[in-house]
Amino acid sequence: MNHFKSSRHQQGAALLSALVVSVILVLLVSVTSSLMESRIRLAEMSLTQFNNQTKVHQKEQELTYLIATQRITFAGVATGKNSDGQARIDGRWLSPLTGDEIRADGFEYKETLDEVEVTYSIQAENGLIPVNTSEGVWRKLWLNAYGLNDAYISILEDTLIDYADPDEWSRAAGAEHATYIREGRTPPSNYLLQSCSELMNIFQWRTLLQNNPNMAADCSLSRSARVNLNAIPLRLWKTIWPNSYDAILQARAAGQWITNESQALSASPNLIRLPPVYLYFKGLHSFIINVESDGVSSTTKIVNQRGLLPPFKTFPFDSAYELADNTSEKVYK
Repeated sequence: MNHFKSSRHQQGAALLSALVVSVILVLLVSVTSSLMESRIRLAEMSLTQFNNQTKVHQKEQELTYLIATQRITFAGVATGKNSDGQARIDGRWLSPLTGDEIRADGFEYKETLDEVEVTYSIQAENGLIPVNTSEGVWRKLWLNAYGLNDAYISILEDTLIDYADPDEWSRAAGAEHATYIREGRTPPSNYLLQSCSELMNIFQWRTLLQNNPNMAADCSLSRSARVNLNAIPLRLWKTIWPNSYDAILQARAAGQWITNESQALSASPNLIRLPPVYLYFKGLHSFIINVESDGVSSTTKIVNQRGLLPPFKTFPFDSAYELADNTSEKVYK
């Protein structure tokens, strides 16, 4: 009897051991399977991100090539797809437009490249508000459009000019090196702004930009006092001239662009307040390219160099409005 009980006890212990081993094996298989699935998902995500980055780079290079080699018109950057738009007689274009342009007003396009959706835009820099020009006509118009009064605008102008000028003489409402040091702020560079983000370091401008974050995207580092009306982003146009926004929106969608002062006044009568010397209608040599695809983005400034080698330079943007002029290395984020 004792032998029978012992045998049953051993069998029960063996069965229990087998169950424990089975449970452990099941858990190990489950954990292994979970780890494998996690690694597979990670690999798939990495592959997807790599594909997205590849397509972003591909589109960016294509746009760079077009800017460097193709015709710049009132509408934007030609693509070369319409041969009739490239016809010339005695060196003169037969048509002011090519009919195949990519708009240079920051308009976003969507395109699918090998099943990867890419969003891209080109912004002519001379369609934005120039902060490095000595003439403040466009700056004052811009600041006034955000509801600022003349007194506050004068303060902003004085502090901006003091920040960029080479002397230490403070303007009436400005601030020079000693004031920045006293307030524990980074002192002014006494040189033209190298990035629009520098506005955040200037007295009065930091609060303004924090309260109006969209303003940062309106800025350009251009030294010219002329602004390209055809390249003013629609959002910025609506801010400055809301009454003519709908008309401009429809005209651009229909491929109708401003080519002279008369058309400019017809498009927005308020432009009568701006002397013609401050108006322009084409992109020049500097364009901002933005390309995005599912979390991968690249924003780069392309500057054509006429008569020089290399024919163009590229500068990365840390954001939609910040330019690092001292490097040519591209940054993906």
